[in-house]
Amino acid sequence: MDEIALTKAEARGSKAQQLLDNELLKESFEALKQEYIDYWMATHINDDIGRQRLWQAVQIVGKVRDHLAKVASGGRMATKELSSIKTLKR
Repeated sequence: MDEIALTKAEARGSKAQQLLDNELLKESFEALKQEYIDYWMATHINDDIGRQRLWQAVQIVGKVRDHLAKVASGGRMATKELSSIKTLKR
């Protein structure tokens, strides 16, 4: 990867990490997840479609969080690679 792409990945990773560390966003993820679970628990036994949609909603909340974690991890790796490049240029 070139330095420009690494710098962009580093910046995106930093922003993603800031979001993951944000207390309001953490609270929002947990509140949504719990709300979907509560709705799921209250569904009628014959409401297969409703339960499936709520299960999917819980999964999506986790996938958004996982995506942010992946971007943050990529940013940390980009930072290390940029540091290596700078060391080699000296």
